[in-house]
Amino acid sequence: MKISYNWLKQYFKSEVSSEAILEALPLIGFDVEETEVLGPPKMEQVVVGEVIEFEAHPNADRLRLCKVKTAEGDDYHSIICGAKNFKAGDRVMVALPGAVLPGNFKIKKSKLRGIESQGMLCSAKELNIGQDHDGIMVVDASIALGTDLNTLYSDTDIVFHLEVTPNRVDVLSHIGLARELAARFGGSVEAPKIQSDLPVADSLESNSVLQSLSVEATDVCPEYSSICIEGVQVGPSPDWLKQSLESVGLRSINNIVDITNYVLHETGQPLHAFDSAKVSGQSLTIRHAKEGEKVNTLDEKTHTLNDTMVVIADASKPVAIAGVMGSADAEVDESTQSIILESAYFNPSSVRKTSRRLNLSTDSSYRFERGVDPLGVRYGIERACDLILELAGGTLIGKRVQIGSVDKALESIEFSPDAMRSFIGFSVEDTEVQSVFESLNFEVDTSSESAWQITPPTYRQDVSRPVDLYEEFIRIFGTDKIPAQTILANGINAIDHPIYQFNDSVGAYMTGKSFNEAFLYTLRNEEEVAFFKGKDHAETLKLKLENPLQSDQSHLRNSLIPGLLDVLDLNLARQNLTSQFFERGRVFRVLNGQLVELISVGFIA
Repeated sequence: MKISYNWLKQYFKSEVSSEAILEALPLIGFDVEETEVLGPPKMEQVVVGEVIEFEAHPNADRLRLCKVKTAEGDDYHSIICGAKNFKAGDRVMVALPGAVLPGNFKIKKSKLRGIESQGMLCSAKELNIGQDHDGIMVVDASIALGTDLNTLYSDTDIVFHLEVTPNRVDVLSHIGLARELAARFGGSVEAPKIQSDLPVADSLESNSVLQSLSVEATDVCPEYSSICIEGVQVGPSPDWLKQSLESVGLRSINNIVDITNYVLHETGQPLHAFDSAKVSGQSLTIRHAKEGEKVNTLDEKTHTLNDTMVVIADASKPVAIAGVMGSADAEVDESTQSIILESAYFNPSSVRKTSRRLNLSTDSSYRFERGVDPLGVRYGIERACDLILELAGGTLIGKRVQIGSVDKALESIEFSPDAMRSFIGFSVEDTEVQSVFESLNFEVDTSSESAWQITPPTYRQDVSRPVDLYEEFIRIFGTDKIPAQTILANGINAIDHPIYQFNDSVGAYMTGKSFNEAFLYTLRNEEEVAFFKGKDHAETLKLKLENPLQSDQSHLRNSLIPGLLDVLDLNLARQNLTSQFFERGRVFRVLNGQLVELISVGFIA
């Protein structure tokens, strides 16, 4: 999971530095695999230029010979470029001779196919600004010629690569991590406020975009929300949105798709947008897939489904694999004018099985299969709707439709501060305990004299037992604050355990008689056990493992002798005349119908 420090600061209102956050993350349960610094290092001779004109390279079909100026009134620079994503008049980033790009890549005048190139037009990735490497970086036309790169991009960003355990799906978002840091450091979390007025209805009122919406697979999709927006202008995303997505390793596609990805990494709620013109019959149904049904997903692959999987389908075909990935047949592109925006809660087990059977893991499935916040379904779609209306325009059609509802409330947990203090081994005041839980947005009811009642928020479905609460307290309170204690170690008993005394005596006696001790596995193969007892013998059947890791270790041993015979056979095969061996170990027998474990001694000579 990648978290951008600059993006995180939009929600975590505190003066805590990135260094302090980096130090605290492992202490609150999130190991940092690595950190990545985004933003250009100090670079001379990398400036804003303007493409005056260009023509095809006379000696290379795939190259362009460009005339680029970097200052008003100066002569132009002749630069050869292979990119095709610019036109005359565009302002671009130019690395002039003498510049040194990240990776110690030095720019100098050079000849390409017989013609001199006096610099280089740079992509965002080459300047360590973003992930885009398919074309050169085109900047706003209002930026003055000759503006230095480090003046234009003065801010750097730090990206934390976190290792998040499977039970902490709530931290797979920037707002989720902001909540954790606020609990640790203090400060507040400010999630974006919803601006749009979206009245809700429990059924669709047919409109010009969508005539029918239904959920048949309620076992997998207990809650589904959608909203229709017409008149959107699909196009490039603004720089802030592109930079946010690139900081977490995503590439910008278009403003609509980028918004759904942005909200996913902001809130943790997966979303999807359909081009309504590509939805056959103006209808959507969430249903189980038909056996052998096929879907062409956005990764340009065709997947064959079975009836255990769930799809979102129009009148003729699936347009998404529920909770996993959308179909290329209904994707949003530059021709899109109206969209159907969806947000849902899908059963984690169903999404997990589908993802594994199709070998298809996505940002959406990764979260759905771990159990997203039920309250995030509504907030996610409303947040995305706000951004779409702001960045792509358009008009809402009708109401937000919500079919079904997830049981959002979590059960309260009976909690005893005294029991926790006994468990963690040091004393802490009740007020401090309460303060820690409240910082995590847990509801704390201390009205009962016998025990507190603590209710986790909906996004903390991993907390269900008192011991979970003990862990949460220590995690936020800080293991570094646990007071030093004298370690108490119980002395050895005056009399050893009888089994130890028996084994010790046997070992001393057998080695005194010149026997060599063998140490063998307690698991044996089926043929050997059946040879001594019979394949259908009750004891043979009882000794069989339900799920053996190896075929030759399928049964518990009921005697030490077969293993010692193997030792003797191996030694004789290697011309080793040592023939006296013994073993002390456990064997397993069936007595009165019950499998019991016995301490045994075997020897062979």
